[in-house]
Amino acid sequence: MSLPPNYDPQNPERPADPVGEVPPAPPVPPEAASVPHAPSADPAAPGYAGPAGYATPPAPGYPPAEPTPGYQGAPATGYPAAPPAPGYAPAPSVPGRGLAIAGLICAFLVAPVGIILSIIALVKLNKSGGSKGIAIAGLIIGILVTIAWIIGIIITVTLAAGLLGNVIEMCSQLGPGVWDVNGVTYTCE
Repeated sequence: MSLPPNYDPQNPERPADPVGEVPPAPPVPPEAASVPHAPSADPAAPGYAGPAGYATPPAPGYPPAEPTPGYQGAPATGYPAAPPAPGYAPAPSVPGRGLAIAGLICAFLVAPVGIILSIIALVKLNKSGGSKGIAIAGLIIGILVTIAWIIGIIITVTLAAGLLGNVIEMCSQLGPGVWDVNGVTYTCE
């Protein structure tokens, strides 16, 4: 026969406590029974401990607290020193992040420069393990804008050549001089 895990050998008549039941509180020593309630934060209340950072006298029947070694902060209050609050230190700089942002901006304004900066940023971010999203976005946008510029230049040159071809053809038919044909003025030399 096995005994339950919470079997009390000093009181075998008492049934085992159900799982999860909280054991009763230990008896209160007589000195602690006469200690008044915890001090209030109200300065007018009796037992007010004073503002934070000032020493609080130890409770009756307890020795005063030892100061924390190496801590030069506020006077000892009987509690251990709190760790320093987390600061707002800047995040460590990741090599290539600034280039990635510059590449993204230049991808809209001067696309070939944006492509070059984004490629350099992508290489640096690969080496440092940083996030490559901005560099990739700058690279893609730079390539798309460059392609759009190339297509625009080709269309412009084609239209200009077509118009110039029409002018040359008309001038070869009309000869030198200034001519008005269907409301369009041609100056041929």
